[in-house]
This record gives sequence, structure tokens and C-alpha cells, in this order.
Amino acid sequence: MDALRSDPRSVSISTKLYQALLGVYPTGFRQEYGSQMAQVFTDRARDQHQKLGASGLLAWWGRTMFDTLQTAVEQHSQRGVDMSKQSFIKISGWSMALGSLVLFMGLLASLRPEYITYNMSSYAVDRYLNVLDTPLIIIGILMISLGLLGYLSRFSQVVGGAGRAFLVLGALCGVLSSAGAVGLAIVDHEPWWSVFIIGYTAQSLFVALFGAICLKRGLLDRWSSLPLLAGMWIPVWVIVSSGIEIVGGGWTTVYETLTFIVFIINSASMALAGYTLQADVRVSQPEVTPA
Repeated sequence: MDALRSDPRSVSISTKLYQALLGVYPTGFRQEYGSQMAQVFTDRARDQHQKLGASGLLAWWGRTMFDTLQTAVEQHSQRGVDMSKQSFIKISGWSMALGSLVLFMGLLASLRPEYITYNMSSYAVDRYLNVLDTPLIIIGILMISLGLLGYLSRFSQVVGGAGRAFLVLGALCGVLSSAGAVGLAIVDHEPWWSVFIIGYTAQSLFVALFGAICLKRGLLDRWSSLPLLAGMWIPVWVIVSSGIEIVGGGWTTVYETLTFIVFIINSASMALAGYTLQADVRVSQPEVTPA
């Protein structure tokens, strides 16, 4: 505890964020190894900060985010009884559905003002929302990334090389966006906002591109348009909001209202895409060769 109190603020925040991020692991794995993993993370974060400052800490976060996504998938696949492909797809579908809602809650929490006792515009709940916003955003984006891996597992044989590439790149962009969210929490500088929003926009764009293939080939029957609808809203929002910022003037209220509506539609369509994936699990029938 003494070491934690003497750590730089960026290291202390990183430790709290990582402890929240451990929630993506299975309960048994987290209970067995969580405290040791948190300690290793803190020691390495402290060492990187001492040697390289904020850049070293953020580089360590980038590696951590990639390792976390990879290890979480492996652990969810290996714990207990062997997980079948169908089980993984179902879990990843639920992960995408719930992750979109978690992300939306994190984005809403980030809009709340900093909690100050005598500030009439802030409420008691803001003291918790101010702490939870970044962990919710990070966990939500990683859960969506896991959902994209579920889509990859389900449709890898029928979407072609381009479709597989779109899904893999979408998952990796989710890791990049999460790293940007971590950077904002640590140093709160403009470049990390760009990393966050570019990564998230790119992830959505790759989902939309996969969705176009999905729609063309009718991969989800009557729901084939869902991945395209889930992915298109954020890129469209970025284009429209950039135009609004250029126009400026009295567009502030329109911009805020449009942003809120777009994120509601995006979260709802992404949640439906995840739910549809888990409901679409089917065992492919082997081809029978005539004797």
C-alpha cells in the first residue's frame, strides 16, 4: 500500500484500470491469478515510467491490451470442459451484445461533470461515474472485439480473404482504441483522443465492410444487414460531425443531439448483431461423398 501511495498518479491510475480490466477473464482464473497479475503489471508499469516516462507506460499498456485480449480468449476457451466452436461463438456473440451496452454506459458516464460537493450540476453518483467511465469504455470495446473474433470463427470459411481481414483488423483496432482510452486517462492529451476515436471509427468501418460482404452473401438470412448497420453509424457520425465543426456557429446543440442519437442507434444495432450471432450457431453438416 505504501508503494502504491508513493507511485506517480499515472501509475496509480493505470493500476486501477488494469484491476478493472481483469474482469474480462473467467472468474476462476481471476481468483487464482488476478492478484499476482495485478502486481506484475504495477511493477512493470512503475519500471517503465521511471525509465521512459509516460511514453514507456503507454507502450507497456499497448502490449498489455493485446496480451489481455489474446489470453482472455484462450482462458474462456480452455477453462473447465473443452469449449466447442459453437460454445465460443455463442459466448462471443453475447460478449458483443453486452459489450456494446457497457461501452454506451461508459460513454454516458464520461459526459458527466467532475464531482464537486457544492456543484449544482453534479450529483453524488458522479463520484463513481467519474471513476468508472474509462474502465467501462475499455471493457466494452474489448468485448466487441471478442465478438468480431466470434464472427470470424463462425464465417471464416465463407467470407473469403477480405472478410477475414476485415474482422481481424476490426478486433485489432478495438485494442488500439482501448489503448487510446488508457492514454486519455493517464495523460489527458489530445493525441490520445485521436488514437481512441480513430481506432474506434476504424473498428466500426471494418465491421461495416464485413457487413457488406455478409449482406451480399446472405450469411445471416433475414438479418444479413445487421453487421452493416452496426458498423456504419460511427464513420457517418465522424464525417457529419467534422462538417458541423467546420461550419461552427450555432450548431453546438444539433451536434450534441446528433451525437447522442447516433450512439444510441450504434449501440442498439451492435447489440443486435451480437445477439444474432449467438442465436445463429449451427453445426455445419459434412459433405457426403457418394459411394
